[in-house]
Amino acid sequence: MSNAARSLEEQARRPDLGHNRSVYMSAEMITTIVGVVSLLLAFAGSFGWMIHRTDAQFADVRREMRDGFADVRREMRDGFAGAHDEMRDETAGVRGELRDEIAGVRGEIAGVRGEFAGVRGEIAETRRELGARMDKMNDELVELKIAVARVEGPPRHLITGR
Repeated sequence: MSNAARSLEEQARRPDLGHNRSVYMSAEMITTIVGVVSLLLAFAGSFGWMIHRTDAQFADVRREMRDGFADVRREMRDGFAGAHDEMRDETAGVRGELRDEIAGVRGEIAGVRGEFAGVRGEIAETRRELGARMDKMNDELVELKIAVARVEGPPRHLITGR
């Protein structure tokens, strides 16, 4: 026989070894303690499972938020880049239009300057013509004065007696 079987036989023969030195526990009490311990272990396991599940849900929410924010950032960056490209193209178009307008205005200014030069030339020629006419009128006026003076005769210098 084995040692375990011998010790059980010994306990069965000797009544003083069958109990734990005056401590008596019934089967119901042991069952109750085992049931309470099992229940406590089940509660602890359930609580651990619940904490683990909650942590997993928080991790999922964090991951979804991070992915959502990354998508928003990407969309904003793409949107800003697109808007920047559109504005650059629009600005380039406006610059081209302004350059064309400025070139047109410069051409018009050159035309106006040419017209001013023509007008200045005409004014100078008109002045010369008027100057020549006035000189001619002056000469004619002088001749007229001379003619009138001849018709009237020389002024009498001698006064005759009475």
